[in-house]
Amino acid sequence: MVLLDAHRFITLAALGLTLMCHGATAEIVDPTASRSTPLRETIRNKFQGVTISFLSLEFMGDYLKAKVEGFQNLTGATINNQWTTQSSWFRDIEEDVNGGGIIDLYSIFGNWIPTFADEDGFLDITDDIANQVGLDWFDIMPAVRQGVASYKGSTYAVPVDGDVIIMLYRTDLVEEKGLPTPNTWDDVLEIIKYYDVDENSDFTGDGVADYAVCVSTQAEDIAGTMFWAVASSLLQTQGTSQGTFFNPDTFDPRSSEPEFIEVLKLYDSLVQASPFRDYGPKGWGDNLEEFEKGRCALWINYPGPTRILVGNQKKNNMSGVLNYAPLPGKKCESSIECPHRTKDGVSHAPFLASGGVGLAVNKRAP
Repeated sequence: MVLLDAHRFITLAALGLTLMCHGATAEIVDPTASRSTPLRETIRNKFQGVTISFLSLEFMGDYLKAKVEGFQNLTGATINNQWTTQSSWFRDIEEDVNGGGIIDLYSIFGNWIPTFADEDGFLDITDDIANQVGLDWFDIMPAVRQGVASYKGSTYAVPVDGDVIIMLYRTDLVEEKGLPTPNTWDDVLEIIKYYDVDENSDFTGDGVADYAVCVSTQAEDIAGTMFWAVASSLLQTQGTSQGTFFNPDTFDPRSSEPEFIEVLKLYDSLVQASPFRDYGPKGWGDNLEEFEKGRCALWINYPGPTRILVGNQKKNNMSGVLNYAPLPGKKCESSIECPHRTKDGVSHAPFLASGGVGLAVNKRAP
């Protein structure tokens, strides 16, 4: 039964690779559902009567509906979706791995793999990956294969997405106001300063000051990810080999370095320009609501929640004014200072947030 579960899991994950898992919007249709591939032909109508229990996040539901229907139609299997929330996601997996054993397949963050692999909770699918006909494993970016799927030389998950942090911004509140395109953190600070002035702060016209930035500030949400995404662009201008918490050569804490103090000052500016100013810590969902009300000039988050805003732009009267941008970075004077800088001299964050989402099999699944 375990081997069968592994094969079902790999196929579902391979189907999931066609779109980003976080792209949950209301009208998603899988454009690949009827496509014939070698992998799909090996399992077409092969799992009649088989049922898979699948744990995933509630906000991924609309996206997964199309994928699940396509998989069921292809294989004849039935998938029973079990839903979890951002706050209980890790705990629900942990409880099932260590006791319940009723879930066959989990959606997981890549950086959780070491925990559950060491507990002997996830199935090692290294051989299944190697022997699966038609699965183009090496078409997945190496950093994503490593960050989402692998641990100690073995493979425990199939990646569905690779998480980076990006920016969305309103051109009518940035360039059309004469403000700089937010390529660097200095550009962002200039935008924050502009909207900190009383006469500029209320761009919705309701008499209440709005926000230059919408970003999660809630610890139980994704605030930590947001912080380290910002920090890495200043702490790792030479690349990830510089380390984050400690200097890898001396093992001295990096928190005492001038660059880390600069990170704290920058992050404080972002937080004070966000809904935190009025409400205290707020998660990404609350920030999304504020952006959809027209109260934010800049948005920092994962691509998935960002696509929700893009998908709803007409409904929110923002058609034509939303623009994607990389997470801002540090302006560098030379390639010696920042060897990975872009052509315009900006060093962006070398940060794969949480690795990304993958699908892992419960080793103890019935």
